[in-house]
Amino acid sequence: MKYIRSRSLIVSLFCLLFSAMVSGADPPTSPSVIIVGAGISGISAAKTLHEAGIHDFIILEATSRIGGRIKKQEFAGHTIEVGANWLHGTGGSKSSPLFEMAKEIKLKMFLSDFSGVPSNTYTQDGGLFSKEEVETTMKVAEIVDEMGAILSKYWAYKPGLPGLDDDISISELQRQSHHVPITPLAMVIDYFYHDYEDSEPPWITGLKHTLPRCANEDFGTDAHFVADPRGFEAVVHHIAKQFISYKPGLDDDISILELQRRFHHVPITPLEMVIDYFYHDYEDSEPPRITSLKHTLPRRAKEDFGTDAHYVADPRGFEAIVHQIAKQFLSYKGEDITDPRIKLNQVVKKIYYSKSGVEVTTEEGCTYHAKAVVVSVSIGVLQSDLIAFEPAFPEWKKQGIAEFSMGTFTKIFLQFPHRFWPTGPGTEFFLYAHQKRGYYPIWQHLENEMPGANILFVLMTHEESARIEQQSQNETIADVMQVLRKMFGNDIPKPSRIFIPRWKSDRFYRGAYSNWPNGYSEARHEQLCEPVGPVHFTGEHTNVPYLGYADGAYLAGIKTANDVIRYLQKSSICERTQEESITPTVARKL
Repeated sequence: MKYIRSRSLIVSLFCLLFSAMVSGADPPTSPSVIIVGAGISGISAAKTLHEAGIHDFIILEATSRIGGRIKKQEFAGHTIEVGANWLHGTGGSKSSPLFEMAKEIKLKMFLSDFSGVPSNTYTQDGGLFSKEEVETTMKVAEIVDEMGAILSKYWAYKPGLPGLDDDISISELQRQSHHVPITPLAMVIDYFYHDYEDSEPPWITGLKHTLPRCANEDFGTDAHFVADPRGFEAVVHHIAKQFISYKPGLDDDISILELQRRFHHVPITPLEMVIDYFYHDYEDSEPPRITSLKHTLPRRAKEDFGTDAHYVADPRGFEAIVHQIAKQFLSYKGEDITDPRIKLNQVVKKIYYSKSGVEVTTEEGCTYHAKAVVVSVSIGVLQSDLIAFEPAFPEWKKQGIAEFSMGTFTKIFLQFPHRFWPTGPGTEFFLYAHQKRGYYPIWQHLENEMPGANILFVLMTHEESARIEQQSQNETIADVMQVLRKMFGNDIPKPSRIFIPRWKSDRFYRGAYSNWPNGYSEARHEQLCEPVGPVHFTGEHTNVPYLGYADGAYLAGIKTANDVIRYLQKSSICERTQEESITPTVARKL
């Protein structure tokens, strides 16, 4: 034990000395606050602490860069954004803080033109749908969403009562057990045990009302295949239908799919499905059957900041905004961070916490101590086993984390030897309608942003993103070429370059951005955001109005930092009170 403690002390001293040698300055040896993650939430939290006079903080970042899911990539001589890409900032009632920063640093942005979608929606076998048919389908979808927004606004929040929300999905159970099927083998076994039984995947199926399987317990696990000329229908079964008693104010939420069912408009045809995808999955990263109506429609970011979407295409990358924030309080030399308070390539593996503070340990063998910690990792990382918390979180906190959704949004970038798709006004976006929902559905060319680059990208989400991440690059190219040849004919070249992000597979992210699932209450979300002792949480998943947006992440960092400031002030008052109560006793003894 002494050896272990001595070794730990030596490693910690080495970490501090190494940081000082690299930066040319001394880092704080005992910071007030440790921030885990240097995404925009972590950076905005640090800036807020700095402005409040708290300069003794340390930022631990697992990668070699800041920005988190705001991430640029060099591709075919151009800068592309593999993460956050669009900013909203014109036409709304409020100003987007990030859009204003983008204008301040003259970040190159291009207004996305969706007007041509009705004229550029392709059938599964090639050829275009008529503009009128697509416009009609879009109008029906818009009307249903408008009705949903009205319904959502009328639902008032009332905290749920104990015992009403005590259920999780089977996927949430897997997350809590750190056993989410990712490999093809694990997924097919999971399918065998769940989808095969329940007809829907584990993230939809409620644990409480599924396991244990009463039919198997009561009637046995033997399955008898019916093969009779009269058919199964020869047996008359009286099935007691389940019902749910409605409790006004407590269960006032439905999924977007349930909204569509109420209005008898469930997308079924390939055209209906791709338009539905365009309005929902493209925004939420998950399908309508998962997404909460109440916490999604109306879309607050678009109401507040405007519906215009500005595509960032700047050699400095979207992350230039993150650096602009960081430069206001961190030391830089040119474009490189030299501040000793930020430590890159430090993967946090354990956070021990108590009333007296926190101890944070990294995979690199470094240990840091502070009065409080701000955890700014994604909800996907919190649901994984990357960071161990000791003691384990209380059940309410674990449930709040496990029940939330982390979506995957994948942009597959392709460069071709020459252009074969339409360009000019009204051609920027085109859709592909397939009988399999979400199969290479939304395409965008970058001729406006990068003239002559011959770059296309296709957007995928959810199950298709997961599938793409698992298959080989050659398999993806084969898929892509099959779709493009359907749309533009067989006489088109193969891509000369391809880039495929893998957000879900990356252990430092485990997805692209969060989504509010149906059945997840405001009370549960408050628990998700609630600190546990000195452990505080931030990120886009904690910001209710701008959930999933970079603006939401930025604002969340500010809010959490202010919570930490109040926590430190309260702790300081308690310490002074204890000292004052001890001093007279000591004096009398002397």
